Amino acid sequence: MITILLENFNYNLINQETYDLYINSLCLSSIPCPKCNQIHCLIYHASYNRYLKTRSNKIKLKIQRVLCTNCNSTHALLPSFIVPYSQITTSAMISIITSDHRSSYLDEHPLLDESNLRYILKQYNRLFKPFLSNIASLNITSIIKRCFFSVSKMFMQIKNTINSLFIVPT
Repeated sequence: MITILLENFNYNLINQETYDLYINSLCLSSIPCPKCNQIHCLIYHASYNRYLKTRSNKIKLKIQRVLCTNCNSTHALLPSFIVPYSQITTSAMISIITSDHRSSYLDEHPLLDESNLRYILKQYNRLFKPFLSNIASLNITSIIKRCFFSVSKMFMQIKNTINSLFIVPT
């Protein structure tokens, strides 16, 4: 898995068109394979469907996968608004964690329920709070970078799957 971080991304504009623009702007030859760490070896390979819960609906995204021609491993290209193995977006999770009024948050996000919130808070407190205790004062980019540099995974990524951060050059 490769998390692609674009600085100053608008986390409210999540749809297939935005995802495609995000992925098509990448230069695959500059991204190292997370498994063998080689560059110039990734090629577009396949895709799969992924659902994300937004404020009012569920959106379907076609996620691009790449193949490493050096080690034959495959990796999904996930923009930083997607938390691996979760349907809840990065910005929504941060909002839940920093919210003082969780019941009103649920009213504004009908696709989420109390168990979603409890799970997110439990995982945050257990795995990420030790190095993100001042999360309310950080922007999303800083949170993502801190997670990768502290625990080598995406913010709120629970499974220990290989994931590398690729910061798009500006």
